[in-house]
Amino acid sequence: MIGKSPPRLEAADKATGRARYVDDVRLPGMLHAALVTSPHAHALIKSYSIEKAKAVPGVKAIVTGADLPGARSGGIIKDELMVARGKVRYVGEPVAAVAATDAETAARAAAAIEV
Repeated sequence: MIGKSPPRLEAADKATGRARYVDDVRLPGMLHAALVTSPHAHALIKSYSIEKAKAVPGVKAIVTGADLPGARSGGIIKDELMVARGKVRYVGEPVAAVAATDAETAARAAAAIEV
């Protein structure tokens, strides 16, 4: 094997478009998510306005940091909040999440959330 490329068993399926990806999976009752992320590197979260997002037909749930008080994640050390609570620490940090019946609805509702 040294000096040789390993065989790519999935290459033919990828090249012909037959390969299945996660985005191709559709299950009954499946929801789609969209994140609201911070445009700021460091900022306090003073309030959320989610009423407009709740009113979008097809929205099933909206989650903010207040809904996940102790939920932390991380590769090795579980020290990062899943959704920012109180303040954001980097550009792109999730501040809210929306679950809806389809991806377009989730994105539209996420865009309606004011932080």
